[in-house]
Amino acid sequence: MTAAERAASMIASPDEDPNVSVQCSSPPCFMHELDPSYLGYLGRQEVAALLGELLEAEWPGTLLETAWLRAMLRRHLAALPLPRLHDHGLRDDLRQALGMIERSMQRRGQGVAPAGQCWEEVRRWRKAQREALIARRLAVTREERREWNALINARLEPILGATARMIGVYWPFKGEYDPRPLMRSLHAQGMRLALPVVVERARPLVFREWRPGIRMAPGIWDIPVPAEGEPVQPDAVLAPLVGFDGLGYRLGYGGGYYDRTLAAMDGPLLAIGVGFELAQLDTIHPQPHDVPMSAIVTERRVLRLTGSVVDAGGEPRE
Repeated sequence: MTAAERAASMIASPDEDPNVSVQCSSPPCFMHELDPSYLGYLGRQEVAALLGELLEAEWPGTLLETAWLRAMLRRHLAALPLPRLHDHGLRDDLRQALGMIERSMQRRGQGVAPAGQCWEEVRRWRKAQREALIARRLAVTREERREWNALINARLEPILGATARMIGVYWPFKGEYDPRPLMRSLHAQGMRLALPVVVERARPLVFREWRPGIRMAPGIWDIPVPAEGEPVQPDAVLAPLVGFDGLGYRLGYGGGYYDRTLAAMDGPLLAIGVGFELAQLDTIHPQPHDVPMSAIVTERRVLRLTGSVVDAGGEPRE
């Protein structure tokens, strides 16, 4: 049993247990009512054990460079000292980091990870993964895709309705999640929408406002884009996923357009990767130029990462 597992099994200390003064004449019928973890409290022992394991772990060479890990540690260290916590966000983040380190080291030991994390090797590995994932996605039946699209719509609509005024969307390509029904619904609710346009190769995308009936023209790969319009800047962007990993890094089509665009945007931005659960990878082997998503939304879950996204559908966050 690891230190974290031992700590997780402990009953909270008296100063952390909100029920320490409760007097019962007989054993309680509902033990969860007295369980601090059920009430949403996180013990200091568990936090200390997880931090100790994280600091003692053998870290892969590229992990310290990831924006997600830096942001996570800064966010939680700013809250020190740790009193009684009313959510499990810190524990979940630490467990996720430890799990990722363990899986990465296992892959390295098995020779699965590209040797030395050289960009050329990662690039070749990504190309092979991209082709396999697109083929897997295209093999999904029309009925399954329709059902998955509806589930994603149900998760996305309340999130976007609560957090965004101008939303960057996209036109579907090669069996991707199709946001067009959601686009029409959001437009009917009075929200402004924009589609990405490639104006120059190897440069950030430009967003032009979209609404039903607007004149469209074929863009790169013949994907329809607004034929004209001034550039706008969304405060939330949906980014299609070819693949993704548990840290929110996105595998796209290889052009780097979304990474350049998100890195160049000013101000706070909600970047939501959208795709199907079958696209998940253990890691995409993130590089310094990769930009992590604020959240990942699939037909099964909302995975919160670097932003303040809440699963507005009311289901447990994973």
